[in-house]
Amino acid sequence: MNVSAAVTEAPVNNTPFVLEGIVRLRCLQVTYNRTRMIVAPYILYTRNESLYADAHIVSREGMLPREPKIATFKVDGQTVRGAPFVGDWSRIDLWAPLASPLRRFRRSVDAFPDRPRFLTADPGRVAYWKGVLDEQAPKGPKVGMLWKSMKTDGARARYFSPFAQWEAVLKTPGVSFVNLQYGDCAEELARARDELGVEIWNPPGIDLKDQLDEVAALSCALDLTLGFANATSNIAAACGAPTWIISVPGAWTRLGTDRMPWYPQARIFTPEGFGEWEIIMGEVAAALGEQFPG
Repeated sequence: MNVSAAVTEAPVNNTPFVLEGIVRLRCLQVTYNRTRMIVAPYILYTRNESLYADAHIVSREGMLPREPKIATFKVDGQTVRGAPFVGDWSRIDLWAPLASPLRRFRRSVDAFPDRPRFLTADPGRVAYWKGVLDEQAPKGPKVGMLWKSMKTDGARARYFSPFAQWEAVLKTPGVSFVNLQYGDCAEELARARDELGVEIWNPPGIDLKDQLDEVAALSCALDLTLGFANATSNIAAACGAPTWIISVPGAWTRLGTDRMPWYPQARIFTPEGFGEWEIIMGEVAAALGEQFPG
């Protein structure tokens, strides 16, 4: 059961979330046996040394039940999505899961507008970064790279390949790789330099994690942004920058297609199965060589 309340995710003790729903008479959004429901829990109890909750079913897959229904859910050992940074819930007027507006505003893939961008980077800062790249970065097409997220615990780890899998891509001749990876990435940069002989150039004077306006401008100044789906690749794609995203099987953001409908210009690479990185990274390397012949 996924008990949803906002953004953090971890396999932790669910009891406080369920108890809060009972005591404060709040509904919880849950995913149980792959079915999305809104439930109103009213009792929490132990049975056979496991924790269970009984709850009224408010909706199932967005549909109201034809008659009142009560269900029992096992609570122990499930994944929780919470918002521990919210100190005062009385200030929250509405909460909705990130994808829920699709049901109202984008009920089909065809409903997505075919537009080049829905965010616009500051033109002055784009020009600034073009100048920096021309003057300071190594010669060649400028390809921004990102290869991980700062949150790779639990199931999220399978969304990102080991850095070693980037070898074929990094050895693409004539390409100037630019670091877009936020967080601590000194180990990977050193490995690329010492083991592969590839210098991933670090743009000066920018916090790649927190200065998101600058990240947007830098990505628009590059010839290509390439990497897994994290904050930076989504910003680049939203700004209309040329973007290649390495996805994973069944990613909900593709909405059952071979692309991401939010980003018509983005090219998506998806392995056949989780962990099958070698083949897809080879495809990325080949495509990069075709895009920028050395």
